[in-house]
Amino acid sequence: MALDDVKVKISSFLTEAVVEICKSSLSYRSQFSVEGLLGVTLDNDKVFLININETVKNRLADILGSLSFREDTREHGRRTRYFYCFS
Repeated sequence: MALDDVKVKISSFLTEAVVEICKSSLSYRSQFSVEGLLGVTLDNDKVFLININETVKNRLADILGSLSFREDTREHGRRTRYFYCFS
């Protein structure tokens, strides 16, 4: 496997790993971003840089954010009914 192919593969694996660690370890409402530059040096003379720039959105927050609700003003005993609608 050529060094360029290895670089792409390692970059992809590291990006996925960092994003998954953040997803499973951090609490967030709508989104988080991972930004960074990692340098890897091979045999003290070959250096390649891995740029990570990923934004992860909470899909549930997006869905819930697009909901609106209306109160049913008609009498239904003692209960108030709410209707949820996508905007």
